[in-house]
Amino acid sequence: MNQKTADMYKYILDGITLSDYQVGDKLPTELELCRQFNTGRMNAHFALKMLEKNNIVRRNKRSGTVVHRVPDNFEYGRLLANISRRVCILSHSPVHIQHLHWNAAIEESLKSELADEDIEIIYRNVGCLKTEEEYSQLLNELIAEGINILVIVSGGMDEYLSSHPDFLFKFHDQVVIFERGSLRWDEEAYHMVRINNFADGVQAAEYLFGQGFANLVFCQSSKSGYWQDERRRGLIQGNRRCTSGKGLVTILEFDDTGDSFPKIKGFAIVAANDKIAARLLESAQRRNLVMGEDFTLVSFDGDPVFADYHLTSFRPDYQEIGLQIANIIKHIIDGKHSNMRFCLRVQSKL
Repeated sequence: MNQKTADMYKYILDGITLSDYQVGDKLPTELELCRQFNTGRMNAHFALKMLEKNNIVRRNKRSGTVVHRVPDNFEYGRLLANISRRVCILSHSPVHIQHLHWNAAIEESLKSELADEDIEIIYRNVGCLKTEEEYSQLLNELIAEGINILVIVSGGMDEYLSSHPDFLFKFHDQVVIFERGSLRWDEEAYHMVRINNFADGVQAAEYLFGQGFANLVFCQSSKSGYWQDERRRGLIQGNRRCTSGKGLVTILEFDDTGDSFPKIKGFAIVAANDKIAARLLESAQRRNLVMGEDFTLVSFDGDPVFADYHLTSFRPDYQEIGLQIANIIKHIIDGKHSNMRFCLRVQSKL
């Protein structure tokens, strides 16, 4: 939709909503709108056609265009979203791990890609929301503001939303989920950008096989998590493929508050994340073991909190994540591929 069409659409919608026009009132003709906005007739035609499509006006060759009904504030927001270029990013990430879920690298990449698109981005941290009533109030407010797209940064604290796809869908059908692997989302209902935890596990197996290791130890948390399960599954499948099924992956639960260290000669160690890897390294140092000489250790996340440990870690490609989210936003706002749902998995880098 071009700007002239959007201006006419909003002008008429505002006039109806603010009671300049009542039900049954006749609206300006296409030619009158053309003269008022100094534009071609097709732009006026499309503006009125959009309002007709949403059952706000009725059109007849003899009687012209008349107001059929007046939208309430909530529906006004929905209708305004048709021409809005406003995106709201809702972050559910806990503060202590927010840098892993939505950070400066993602934000800079996103803003850079959208810099010339005249798209407004607003941010809300909503990790405190838990109930349906709280989410309903927030979404009502955002839609009344004419938000065109919701980008939800899943941080493991949004179980209600992930387990109730119908709830989000009844408010908004343009939802993009960025998911690190904390929760399972219904990929049919939303646009998705995910970190490919399974592929990261495969990458780790391939890397270690290239280093001469066919046998691996996977050190995982005793607390189950979808991201951990996928990394473990990818590691096992990758090891089987690399070794033609002759390799071995041993699974060990590691208590990151304890002082244990896996003593399996000839095995490389794969930690489920950098936090576990750091605790393993501390335990090894207390035993005077040196990483790279006495044992090989790789992990996941590229968590800057553990930068001083100099871990060999598979890091999410945050620039690519920001780029892919931006591309989906552009497709939605520009009306391209409106009948498609995007589901993208981004692989990490060593």
